[in-house]
Amino acid sequence: MSVDFNQYRDYFPHVKEQIYLDHASVSPLSTPVTEAVMKYVANRNNGNIINTDGLFGFAAALRTELAKLIHAESGDQIAFVQSTTVGLNILARGLSLKPGDRIIITDCEFPANVFPFLNLEKTGVQVDFVHCRDGRIEVEDIFAAVTPQTKLISLSLVEFFSGFRHDAQKIGEFCRQHGIVFALDAIQALGAVKVDMQKWHVDFLSAGGQKWLMSPMGTGFIYVAPHLLDKLEIINLGWLGMKDAWHFFDYTIRPVDTASRFEQGSYPFIALAGMMAAVKIFLSIDPDELERQILHLSGHLIQKLKSLRFRVVTPEVEEERAGIVLFTTGEDNETVHQKLKEKKITISLRENMLRVSPHFYNNEEDLDRFIDELNRITG
Repeated sequence: MSVDFNQYRDYFPHVKEQIYLDHASVSPLSTPVTEAVMKYVANRNNGNIINTDGLFGFAAALRTELAKLIHAESGDQIAFVQSTTVGLNILARGLSLKPGDRIIITDCEFPANVFPFLNLEKTGVQVDFVHCRDGRIEVEDIFAAVTPQTKLISLSLVEFFSGFRHDAQKIGEFCRQHGIVFALDAIQALGAVKVDMQKWHVDFLSAGGQKWLMSPMGTGFIYVAPHLLDKLEIINLGWLGMKDAWHFFDYTIRPVDTASRFEQGSYPFIALAGMMAAVKIFLSIDPDELERQILHLSGHLIQKLKSLRFRVVTPEVEEERAGIVLFTTGEDNETVHQKLKEKKITISLRENMLRVSPHFYNNEEDLDRFIDELNRITG
């Protein structure tokens, strides 16, 4: 039975006043998320100030839910971080790479998946950039860039600019065969398309929660594959990542046997309360249905934009896209962006191109109203 995604529009009061198509930037918070945050605040204000067992039990439960979302082995492979960047720095610094070792990324990555690795060049590590071809990255180009010194391939599962989606399974299998660590930045994919750590042989994943996962800003997590756990050095030790953490005067360094060893201190429980509510929404929807809805919306957009003869950069093939559609009107895109904003239609302007990113609660009517307004603006 197919899902009626219009039923979720009640979660988002803004749909009555505006058309929001910018989830690749930051998502609005649903009513279940805001209610969960307010409930947490109310509990704190009503005298339940310290509830250590309950809070840490909640954290463990959220890790388990996140593991389900990405098909990880268990919640033991999940650790909370404040952002995608923080997670990728844990990987970059923890791999203990040596002078002469090489890392492969692309030249169309978001900076979060670039600077943590470029920062290693001062130690003699070499970063190799694979060139994007009109918004696409050929998997053969990635494999051709591999040398005997390549230790890591780090990619955004869905590229933030063009919306191109990598063939993670093919790349993961290649990396496993060649002993290369495979890492994914999943912030533009998680909540939009299916993600599978075990099937794809992913060694490390980092994702903030504020975009497609529709969680409060400041939420995020990493996944560390079991075989990588002890190989990844803990650069910043946190007391909660130690065994017997509550024995305060025991200063012996004994990290826990889970990915939470990389967590550096107290948790942002108020934000995590919202994240739990958001994750539960996504887990309640069949992942195949959710991906079909996202691909339907992005595909509908592409066809409409092409019918207006605008140049669309995002691939039309479903396997190579998710929720992002990048295009140009061929005119003054900055002016077009501003005029849409005046009409309460929100999209992004990126590198003087227009990026549209509808989520599962959007519908064809939202997109057609956007297209009609775009047509009027551009003539």
